[in-house]
Amino acid sequence: MPEIRFAEPKDIDALTAMRLEMLSELGPREDGFLPDDAFAERTRAYFGHGDGLTVLAEEDGVTVGCATLCFVRVMPTPSHPTGLRGHLMNVYVRESFRRRGTARRMLMQIIEEARRRGATEIILDATDAARPLHAALGFAGSDEYMQLEL
Repeated sequence: MPEIRFAEPKDIDALTAMRLEMLSELGPREDGFLPDDAFAERTRAYFGHGDGLTVLAEEDGVTVGCATLCFVRVMPTPSHPTGLRGHLMNVYVRESFRRRGTARRMLMQIIEEARRRGATEIILDATDAARPLHAALGFAGSDEYMQLEL
C-alpha cells in the first residue's frame, strides 16, 4: 500500500515528471498542444512557488501518484466567507497501482487539509473514469458553473 504524504520542495522534479507523465497518458489534445520545456519549467515554478498543496503516493521510495489543490482567493461572499477556494488538479496514479484506494486516500488528505486552511469549496475537472470516485467523496455537478475561455 503506497504511503501518502504532503510534497516538499525536494519533490519538485518528481512532481513535474508525474504531471508530464499524466498529460502524456491522456493522449493528444484536439488543439494539438504538447508539453514543451517551457511548459515543464512553468510547472516546476508553480510547484516551487504556487499557492497550493500536493500529496504524493510513494511505494518503496518510488512516486506512484500525486494530486494537487491550487488555492484561489476571491472576494468573500456569504456562502464562502473566507474567500478561499480550491481547484483540484492532476489526480493521477500510475496504472499498475490503480484500483487499490490510492487516489481516494490522496483526495481525503487534500480535502481535510483544505478544510483546515479554511477553504469553503473545491472544484475540479474530472475524466469520465474519475467521476465515480469524486462522487463517492461528495463532489457534485452544478448548474451554476459557466466558463469563458480566453
